[in-house]
Amino acid sequence: MKKILWTIFIVITVLTMVITPITIHVFSPSMTSELSADGILDYMGNGIAAIPTIIIALVAIWQTNKANNIAEDANKMSVDASNIAKKANEISEQLLQLEITRQRLDLRPAFVISEWSAPIKSFERTSLRPDDFSIQIGEYSEKEAWGLKLTFFNISSGYETIGFNSAIAKDGSFEWTNSMTSATSRKIGLAPSEKKCIYFYADKEVFESQLGKAIEVEFYVNNRLDEPYREKMELFIMSMSDTVVHKEGEAYVHLEIQNYKVGRCVEKSPEFPDGVIWEVQV
Repeated sequence: MKKILWTIFIVITVLTMVITPITIHVFSPSMTSELSADGILDYMGNGIAAIPTIIIALVAIWQTNKANNIAEDANKMSVDASNIAKKANEISEQLLQLEITRQRLDLRPAFVISEWSAPIKSFERTSLRPDDFSIQIGEYSEKEAWGLKLTFFNISSGYETIGFNSAIAKDGSFEWTNSMTSATSRKIGLAPSEKKCIYFYADKEVFESQLGKAIEVEFYVNNRLDEPYREKMELFIMSMSDTVVHKEGEAYVHLEIQNYKVGRCVEKSPEFPDGVIWEVQV
């Protein structure tokens, strides 16, 4: 196609160069103009000499346009590459944040209370030779002890230790004590998916006075690197009675446990007055 166009262009140019002087000679009677061999040769020579100049000019124009197009394409590609690089950086940053979050969650200890019961135990089974990890949370007359036996289930991916910190009524009307006897440690250790129990006991009247009240219970928790965390939840003793038919040696108990939260321990500050960043809800 390009060869045909160039051929047509050359033919038209040559014909124009030949026809133009003849036309001027014929249609300009008022002007003195004579065709001669020397004139024609001179004219043809000048015309032929002008052809390379015209071709060079056309080639220069074509090359300039092509260079401009290439520059525009390069500029567009540069912008696209810049956008791709920016998007790649954003994706890398998101992946980094995901990895940091994954590592933090992997190291974060957490547990849930999976089971509970209310054994009624003697002084020997709570204080002299405890058959469970036992904590006295209120007044105890050393007779029959009532208590909550809570089963702790490790839902994290690593080993963790759990120790009781506090339990305070949200209305401020009472607070559990934290007294232990015949215990070699104040913590229990749990491997992933392992369960262990803690028995919280006191006199019957202590639990009866706490029925239906929201209690915020908090525990110290350390991960497998021994980094300190806290975990807390809200506990409601809805009912607790030995008159309801239940297992022998146990009282009937109805608990509600909700709003689990885990936090990483930091230095106390105005922003974190209790020294904990409560960052995750289990």
